Amino acid sequence: MKNSIRKLVARIKKLIDGLYEESNADMLKIARLKLGHLYAEEESYWAQRSRIKWLKEEDRNTCFFHVQATSRLKKNKIERLKDSNVIWVNDTNDICKDVSSIFARQFTNDEILEAFNQMDLDKALGIDGLLGIFFKENCEVVGKDVLNFFHDILDGNKDISCLNDTMIVLITKIKDPNDMTNF
Repeated sequence: MKNSIRKLVARIKKLIDGLYEESNADMLKIARLKLGHLYAEEESYWAQRSRIKWLKEEDRNTCFFHVQATSRLKKNKIERLKDSNVIWVNDTNDICKDVSSIFARQFTNDEILEAFNQMDLDKALGIDGLLGIFFKENCEVVGKDVLNFFHDILDGNKDISCLNDTMIVLITKIKDPNDMTNF
């Protein structure tokens, strides 16, 4: 399969670099479709291989299972980060304080509205049961109050628990994150 993919990629490059002809454009389109199909097959192959290995080993007390479990645990844990002074912080409480201070910066009205507009229109923000669509459709009436409310929360004047409990999950952009810009 790898060989077929390599040949098809080389053919596509040749078609792209060659003279433009209508037939070349059609062949390029067909070659790209075939390449997409081969990539999908390869992905399916590797997914099946990993599933077979997992089904064979399951969660028996095997080396395979321990490697899988510990690598997932390591990937999901922040052991240390560089703080705003570019100093390594190892203590969990200090990491939490540093992250909180970064998120405590002033947000602009545009940033708040952008986040607000990404909200699911069919979900209620709080216990009042008002859906997101209510706020979106009545923005000119409630918009200023919503912005003031969020600024009060972000400035520490109001407790966010009046909305609901939320867990923020940081998703890494790179393999071994070392500061907040890597999330």
